[in-house]
Amino acid sequence: LALADRPADVLRVMVWLFFPGPHWLAERYRPQGRWRPWVACLWHPWVVLSQGVLGLRALLKP
Repeated sequence: LALADRPADVLRVMVWLFFPGPHWLAERYRPQGRWRPWVACLWHPWVVLSQGVLGLRALLKP
């Protein structure tokens, strides 16, 4: 993100990070059933945030 030269590029990357396409979500979570893809779309942003917080804690931990 630090190398993005336009705010639109930063926004595009952030949107893709939190809400990737259905094909990527299907590969990552392997949803089964009718409602599973929607659950994966809603669950994924929380997974990204939690992984980011855990990574930041590991970096800042003395």
